[in-house]
Amino acid sequence: MSIPPYAAKLGDPERGSAVYAAACASCHGADGGGGPKARSIVDPSYLALVSDQHLRTTVIAGRSDFGMPDWRGQIAGRALAPQEISDVVAWLVTKRAPVPGRPGGA
Repeated sequence: MSIPPYAAKLGDPERGSAVYAAACASCHGADGGGGPKARSIVDPSYLALVSDQHLRTTVIAGRSDFGMPDWRGQIAGRALAPQEISDVVAWLVTKRAPVPGRPGGA
């Protein structure tokens, strides 16, 4: 089994912070804690329950049930590049509290 192409390059949380600011902060707030249109994306309970792949899928597919645009509509005039998606997921992962038993957890 080979690694999927989208997983070949790891995201960079520092770049992800800039992607988040451009693509997500207007709804989720500057720090991810909730904003005018959307709830917190950095809620510890939420991040403890979801996988990195779930975060990636949410960025790519959006959440039409909540009015969240998909990867093509998060920045006006252009779609997020695959690396930008990986970067914003990496930024979100840095907000996750360590969970015993999870790789990188306590």
